[in-house]
Amino acid sequence: MYLTTETQNICRLLGESERLYDTRILQAYPFEYQPTKPRHAVICVSPDGADYNACSLGQSGFQGSYRIALDFFVPQRFGSPVTQDILEDALCAVRDTGVSRIQTGKIQSDNELGCFTVSCILTYPSVLYLTEEKLWTPTREQ
Repeated sequence: MYLTTETQNICRLLGESERLYDTRILQAYPFEYQPTKPRHAVICVSPDGADYNACSLGQSGFQGSYRIALDFFVPQRFGSPVTQDILEDALCAVRDTGVSRIQTGKIQSDNELGCFTVSCILTYPSVLYLTEEKLWTPTREQ
């Protein structure tokens, strides 16, 4: 489960937010290292994993949650208060997505990247069904 649709939805919502108009939104891919010094504020969205438990023995349904990571990179010249503002604006943009838990780290300065960084994990409740053909996760529309 790569959570591709879910990360794309979060990227779209963040990109549509008027409050984040000058922030770049990227969909990240794990295990790819590309050092750079951002000129603009950047939010990197990636899957962070999932946890599921069987609903009952012998059933194909599992109940649990999946996590989406948001990693923020804000040039140091913007200042750390701007980093906090961008984090808050991003959380406002995704508040109506069904998120059940939000975890944020503290803002740190990364001199190698020349930016302030902070990470955020969004947790969403989910039901997963295992069939012979594939994994199936119902969406809100279903």
